[in-house]
Amino acid sequence: MEQIGKILRRRELISEDQLCHVINLQKRSHIRLGDILIAEGILTYLELYNAIAEHYGFEFVNLFERPPTEKLLSIYDIEDYIYFRAIPWRKDGNKTIIATAEYSEATKQWIKDNFGDDTEIVITSPLDIRKTIERIFGSFLEEESKLRLWKKTLKNQPVHQIIIF
Repeated sequence: MEQIGKILRRRELISEDQLCHVINLQKRSHIRLGDILIAEGILTYLELYNAIAEHYGFEFVNLFERPPTEKLLSIYDIEDYIYFRAIPWRKDGNKTIIATAEYSEATKQWIKDNFGDDTEIVITSPLDIRKTIERIFGSFLEEESKLRLWKKTLKNQPVHQIIIF
């Protein structure tokens, strides 16, 4: 696998000086290189995650241009989608194609546990995942937030006792 920094240099998305700068920041802060590149304004999410897709040998998918098949997503799995930064994207026969911004061991295990072995991975950006979740589940999430705030407010209210003489 070609290193992400080398991919970015080959694509002329960053200079050698910028790469050295972010590597030094990464060594001191232990923050992921990509997160630094985004925070420093050197790359966009699309540029970074396109390079990450190449690094792993996967296709990159822009979920704004190629949205997921909505019936594959479940309201009951929203927290998992957010936590693992992954969503079921499409079906190809019996194979489920998963779009993820976090290709980690934990994400791979979640995919296997929830979708079995007949899966394929595509890479997308965390912004694409977040915006897709907001677009598809926005009204539910809004109602859920209101309910949680209401419960929190009730919990913090003093209890008034009525004394009967």
